[in-house]
Amino acid sequence: MSSKTKSHKAMSDSEWMSRLRRFASTGSWPAGEGNRPAPRQKKWFELYQRIEKCPMQTHGQRSLFGQERKCQCGFHQPKPSTPSVAPRTGGQPAAAVGQVQGPVGQQIAAAGDPVQRVAAGPLVGSVAVQQAPPSSPAQSAPVVPGLRPEGQKTRPILSLAMFTKPRFGGAHVAAAKPNLSKARRVTKTQITVTDPAEESTSAPSSTPVSASTSQAESQAPAPVPSPAPVPSPAAVVATVSSAADTRTEAPASTSPLPRLWSEGLPPEDHKWIEKSILRTGPKGRLQLQDHLKLWHFPPQPSHLYNQAPAPDRFFAHPLFVWMPYKLWKVKVVCPNAACQQHQLTGAGLHKRARRVLDVDRTYNMVTETLTCTKCRATHVSWSQTVLRQLDLAHRSEFRVILTQKYACDIRVIRFLRERGLGNSPTRVVKQLMENHSEEWLHRVARYTTECVDFQQRPGLLPMTFPEPPEPSVVPSCKWLLSVYSQDILTRLEDIKARITSTFGTILKMDSTKKITKKLAGMAKGTALWLTSVGNEHGQILISVLTAQEGAGLDMMAADLVQRYQKAGVHPPVALYVDCGCCSNAGETKLEARFGGWPDLIVSVHI
Repeated sequence: MSSKTKSHKAMSDSEWMSRLRRFASTGSWPAGEGNRPAPRQKKWFELYQRIEKCPMQTHGQRSLFGQERKCQCGFHQPKPSTPSVAPRTGGQPAAAVGQVQGPVGQQIAAAGDPVQRVAAGPLVGSVAVQQAPPSSPAQSAPVVPGLRPEGQKTRPILSLAMFTKPRFGGAHVAAAKPNLSKARRVTKTQITVTDPAEESTSAPSSTPVSASTSQAESQAPAPVPSPAPVPSPAAVVATVSSAADTRTEAPASTSPLPRLWSEGLPPEDHKWIEKSILRTGPKGRLQLQDHLKLWHFPPQPSHLYNQAPAPDRFFAHPLFVWMPYKLWKVKVVCPNAACQQHQLTGAGLHKRARRVLDVDRTYNMVTETLTCTKCRATHVSWSQTVLRQLDLAHRSEFRVILTQKYACDIRVIRFLRERGLGNSPTRVVKQLMENHSEEWLHRVARYTTECVDFQQRPGLLPMTFPEPPEPSVVPSCKWLLSVYSQDILTRLEDIKARITSTFGTILKMDSTKKITKKLAGMAKGTALWLTSVGNEHGQILISVLTAQEGAGLDMMAADLVQRYQKAGVHPPVALYVDCGCCSNAGETKLEARFGGWPDLIVSVHI
């Protein structure tokens, strides 16, 4: 047999990556490069979906406070920022934002370029500053205090009164204030740090100070005060900006939560969860607090803010602590038969925290780990091994259905139980997205209102506020169907009990081929007849699929008779069929099948 060669070859990983990079850079799939990744190509399809949902894919998008969005897919390269250099005129530095005014500004302007020159002056303290070689005649002019070069504009002296508004009057205005216009004398223990460019330029030409020089200077009767080294404009601007950042943003502290907890929980929940349920033990390890509750709710936003509001209290999520052994001291035994019903003991916190999808928001869930001291096996409290051993009251408190990646609250699944016209998983997903969006917008409106109110208050420096967190992502309808199937499996015994609790006094049995013709896939052609038994109310008691009309019905009849006997219900009076009800001699086949009901009347249905 001759095997046909393939007309195409699979693309390499490098080719896929190059196409995805071009898609991320241009915003559209490259023309002439073939189709996009199909869902069956799981690896490349997930990367394609990640790029398509990235905020950087749509150019010009900004956050709520006007900041640039960050890449979430890893394919968008940040654009390099080119520093803008202002032109110079006559060797004088260009005016920049944050330029120093007053005598300090005059000395900076007289000294020329801060990168090529440093402040000239005698030995100050224990640090010697040597003047760099001049690059032009204009720069080699000596610096005379109190004189300005020609062509330089006169600027007012910088003082604290410029930043003090009239409405801030009172007794506190007369307090001690720093004199910004007077040069401060540098002591031996102080080191003046200028612009990094100046430091690197003047480092080779600086001369170290010997011990004899320091001793001779200390024996001098009265040293002449010299002007302090002049910082560059860049250093002054950096100092002002760093002070503003220190006022508006607090330093980010490392979260003491367990490692996988900090990865699974949202950042806005780390701080209050740590204070609510955790404490530091004697050996420095995290331990649970003594008084735990099943539900822990985050602190609510304040009514009045005296500091800049943070988004943590506005967007924090509730915490569901599922620890039946810790909370209720329930007895849970090891499922291993070799342990002989040995009781499980607590083994601390489970390393993973889960986020659960609710009707309008998501909440967090943590649990404990139980271990068997005999076989050393560990069991998580939300596993079926533990849940099956709980009583009905405690088992009903756990209303979560877990999957590999997500978790779903039972209230979401209740929307799918009542199946009707228009009640589909797609409609439920749209309703969930609408509920989550409205709840998130409500919290954003409250947070931004507090920010605007705080921004309108008078202050010296501009305030910056953290961005609100992104809304939670609602899973797809396929995931909802998989969760719904798990919910059916958990209620399988209840569903069987409801189905087998249907009885009747007058029964009717009939067979049809219409249903078997609709079978498709692997089940196609496996059955020929569908036989059903109903009661006088039109309810179906039992249905079976058979290869022939008569064969295979003996087991169905025996199970139906056994159901009536177990339930203690009186047997039916009559059974209507379309054939096989009459016989010339002896009992018929139907009377033999339903032998457990000797008084049953079998007649034909007209």
